[in-house]
Amino acid sequence: MGKTNIQLVLERSKVRIGDPIGGYVETDREVVLKLIISVASLLPSKAKRVGPFYSVIMSYVREKRIEKSRSFEFKVPKSAPPTLSTRNFLVRWSLVVGVPRLGGRVLYPRNEIRIIAVPPLYPKREIKRVDLQSDYAEPGKKFSVIIDRRLEDPLAEVLVEEWYKDPEKEIIEVYDLDAKTEFRELGKRTLLVIDFPPLTGRTEDYIFYPLTFTTKYGSIEFGIRTKIEVSSGNLTSPLVIPFQITL
Repeated sequence: MGKTNIQLVLERSKVRIGDPIGGYVETDREVVLKLIISVASLLPSKAKRVGPFYSVIMSYVREKRIEKSRSFEFKVPKSAPPTLSTRNFLVRWSLVVGVPRLGGRVLYPRNEIRIIAVPPLYPKREIKRVDLQSDYAEPGKKFSVIIDRRLEDPLAEVLVEEWYKDPEKEIIEVYDLDAKTEFRELGKRTLLVIDFPPLTGRTEDYIFYPLTFTTKYGSIEFGIRTKIEVSSGNLTSPLVIPFQITL
């Protein structure tokens, strides 16, 4: 028997979650093609006050049997998490194709391609007396907010909340994103400009940035929330501005 020829080609290596994943498989025999989304997190162990160590909290697998060379398409729910590496989450998307052996438990020989998936675009939230100048913020770019009042000695923080919830426990870890902020007076209004830090590291496998997302998988929920907190001498409490970071 000759050498097995299996080729896997993607239409796009970067996809927006909710859009279909398409491509082409070239093969000279029957193969199995699998889409695998795996998520590991430190938060379950932190909630139990042990470790911390990574626990697999999601393993999403969809597969197709392919008998001859042809195109394919997978549909993924919009609630799937993006491919990222943050303080508490490690999310990987892979397409794997190979010859099934041992009842399909093993694929050999096999090819694998990593996919970069970015979050869907969530609707911009309406906030009283606050006007977001863009639908979402992006790494390495400026994001502007107009506040419908003049602020006295204002300060702003960009906060990230990485959270996890299951029927037994819930945990939220909050930290500050190191973004530069600048305030400017616009008559009776105030302009806040935030300069977000750029992406770091290689992006072939993961996005090293806290992109905003929410995922529900079985009985668990997890995700990343992002918000701006503005304090000022003439505000009785901080102004909280939720927003989305994506690509």
